[in-house]
Amino acid sequence: ARSYGKRNVQLPFSDELFEVDIQDLGMSNRTTNTLLRNHIRTINDIINSNQIKPIKDWRGCGKDVCTEVFETILNYYWKHISVEKQAEFLIDTVLRNEFNLVA
Repeated sequence: ARSYGKRNVQLPFSDELFEVDIQDLGMSNRTTNTLLRNHIRTINDIINSNQIKPIKDWRGCGKDVCTEVFETILNYYWKHISVEKQAEFLIDTVLRNEFNLVA
């Protein structure tokens, strides 16, 4: 599994994307069941709960589950924004993480 470390990524979701049910995201059964056991039902629940307690500290959330959640939300977001928003997102993410790009 890939590790993303402490990357700074900000997803400017619209309200309707926040309310997407996690069961509609196409994650593995293991990850979906882990989220449901932790009372996570929507993308908004993931974001709000992560601010209280990091995903890696949730019951049953190991490295693979954390990676899958991150990648799935990022991919879902990417598919639902315009090309202009994609460009803005890439520029913003590079600027937020430029210290990670230095060899």
